[in-house]
Amino acid sequence: MTATRRTLWAILLLALALRAGFGLTRQGLADSSDEYHWDHLASVFWQEGILHPDGGTYRPPLYPLMLAGIYQVCGHRPDLVRLWQALLGTATCGLLYGIGRRLGGLRTGLIAAGLGACYPLFVFFTGVLMAETLLVLLTTAALLLALRLESAPTPGNAAALGGILGLAGLCKPVVLVWVPLLLWGWWRRAALGRGRGMCLAVALGAMGLVIAPWTLRNSLLTGRLVPISANAGMNLLIGNEPEAIGIYRQGVDYLGMFMQLTASTTDLVEKERLAIREIGGWILASPWRFARLALLKLAYFWSPLVPDESILRNAISLCSCGPLLVLGLWGTWQLRRRPEAWAVGSLALGLALVHAIFFAHPRFRLPIDAALMGPAALMLERGWTRLHKAKPGENPGDPPG
Repeated sequence: MTATRRTLWAILLLALALRAGFGLTRQGLADSSDEYHWDHLASVFWQEGILHPDGGTYRPPLYPLMLAGIYQVCGHRPDLVRLWQALLGTATCGLLYGIGRRLGGLRTGLIAAGLGACYPLFVFFTGVLMAETLLVLLTTAALLLALRLESAPTPGNAAALGGILGLAGLCKPVVLVWVPLLLWGWWRRAALGRGRGMCLAVALGAMGLVIAPWTLRNSLLTGRLVPISANAGMNLLIGNEPEAIGIYRQGVDYLGMFMQLTASTTDLVEKERLAIREIGGWILASPWRFARLALLKLAYFWSPLVPDESILRNAISLCSCGPLLVLGLWGTWQLRRRPEAWAVGSLALGLALVHAIFFAHPRFRLPIDAALMGPAALMLERGWTRLHKAKPGENPGDPPG
């Protein structure tokens, strides 16, 4: 076994130990009300089946289906879900190694994997029954597959990318805003010819085939076209209601507000569409307020501090998220003439813009944090190389001659 492989295995074991150890300290579902919602939906799928009306169409399906699969095999064991998520988080570190290696070589790959292994927010969310850990894994895999498609534009690579993007969309549909940006950048750089069009068609077709079964399920359940989930109206309400501040306000009865806004219909899918129309009218009537809220949401989205968290947790977040954002964004800028920069930058742009419209929270940025670890690792590797090569008496910050 080479030294690089031994180091990588040590990093992955560290990642697994941190995640499993933290997960085993968690009891119940106390971190967020969202945990109860995900767990309840998973229990419906497990005990009643995916066509039971209680399953509804409000939430995207992939994460509760994963939970339901674990419950089917092991019973209702949230502790085993946390251990499974520890494995998913460890796998993400392996993907980060692959991305870093493509950006700058073996050392950059190891640094990227190490950043992922020790990143406090990643460790924390493996212990929480929410979709973030699965989403980060899927978006990181999609990023690596996008880079493979750049270097080898084959139908197989295109199908793999489309399939993973479809799964990411079933995990959280907000990720699908990344797809046109990502593929447009690839299209502009790809060589002209039939192969380019074929790869694009295969990627989009594979993504559609992955999503289509759930769209069919929703149609059978509701008689309406609901491609993945029907919660855009509620999310739009949270971010744009009369007293909105850009984030979820604890203690506010958003459900009551939503039901009052859509009281003219009892159909749940129609309520979703009516809410979007009504709130869209608010936005058009007060564009300057919407613009101010959008800037506030962007500030929350990119903040290394988490609203309503303890001083200790925010100190940890500031000391980890802050340097990662600075190094990662700087590294992405340094790579701006390479396709990797567009893959990372388009994800950051897409997610930031969509949360500027709906509502924001730093945890919604986690897929971007993962994408920034490759560029951040490259900057750290370059800094280490410059420091190591600096001669006695030279300024270590100056590039060697």
